[in-house]
Amino acid sequence: MKKAFVLLAILASSAFAGASDPLPLVQSPGADLTLVRRDREHTIAEYKGQTYVSGTLVAQWIPGVDEETDNTRQYHLVPFAETAAKLPHFQGYPVQKIELTNGFAALRMVAGSQVAAQFAEKRAKVIRIEGTFVLGEYVVGVECDAQWAKAIVVKAEPLNAVQVAGKPTPFGC
Repeated sequence: MKKAFVLLAILASSAFAGASDPLPLVQSPGADLTLVRRDREHTIAEYKGQTYVSGTLVAQWIPGVDEETDNTRQYHLVPFAETAAKLPHFQGYPVQKIELTNGFAALRMVAGSQVAAQFAEKRAKVIRIEGTFVLGEYVVGVECDAQWAKAIVVKAEPLNAVQVAGKPTPFGC
């Protein structure tokens, strides 16, 4: 009798689990983005349209074992809290950073060709610049209990001076 009750409880909970969205999307009216595809199995949402995001663009070379393997560039945007709250995200996983799929072009837009060239030639290992960015092709997801997002920068305006560093910031999970 006890085994039958446990089995019935398991079946009932699995039936209700499929009825509700396990990880709902949070969409604020502040972002001019339209949901075009939602993959519930892989927890991904794709959007069309463009939205303004203020934050810090970070361009950095990922440290390798030695100088010969130090050749991976990373570009991401860390949105300021007030604009991050307006971006679509999955409940419980607010947007903390956005990978920029056109990172070098975004860096050139916001920092200028000279700074971008310094970075490309590894004369600058890390560049940080605050700005206002117009993002498109926004995609957000959750994988292995970690939030991720990616987008392209369509337009960028700097808010202040560029910060350039010769040493990379620590990288890791």
